[in-house]
Amino acid sequence: MHHSAAECLPVSNHATNVMSTGGLTPCLYKFPDHTLSHGFPPLHQPLLAEDPTASEFKQELRRKSKLVEEPIDMDSPEIRELEQFANEFKVRRIKLGYTQTNVGEALAAVHGSEFSQTTICRFENLQLSFKNACKLKAILSKWLEEAEQVGAKDALERHFGQQSKPSSQEIMRMAEELNLEKEVVRVWFCNRRQREKRVKTSLNQSLFSISKEHLECR
Repeated sequence: MHHSAAECLPVSNHATNVMSTGGLTPCLYKFPDHTLSHGFPPLHQPLLAEDPTASEFKQELRRKSKLVEEPIDMDSPEIRELEQFANEFKVRRIKLGYTQTNVGEALAAVHGSEFSQTTICRFENLQLSFKNACKLKAILSKWLEEAEQVGAKDALERHFGQQSKPSSQEIMRMAEELNLEKEVVRVWFCNRRQREKRVKTSLNQSLFSISKEHLECR
């Protein structure tokens, strides 16, 4: 399918935020190079549903709640949301191919040495205090968002190397695999082709200039 230069412009704010000029939003964290898997189906079975550490986590919160005037409701939406995020974070981290050490090192480089593999392990097993777990949840959400963007960019670059002008059906398939909107993927390929064209044009002009200078020197 052919698209004009005008058609390559993003048609929504979402496309603009996720992809820009053939690339992704600049990342705060650094990620090691390795092959990533993609696509994140709905999570039906929480990993920690039967994990005894989950009940230990709640028991610790109950114990600490006795020290404050308003006890923590163990069935509150905040507690359930934290447990669900810990489950999903572990699943997505593993799918992306990153270890707890990778995450700890990335966070330590940005936020300080108090973050480590042990920190991530304790969070995933709900062994942190509720207050600290909530603080870490916000940081891990940002890391996870960037990790998935890096994975999507790597996958799109590989597809581009194989086929720079994918069909509408191929774009749809890639969008589903990468959990992106079809229009975002289409715009990325369009912008990527334009960037490739500019690079080739610049290279050809440089080669022509060198060749011309060589002939004049004879």
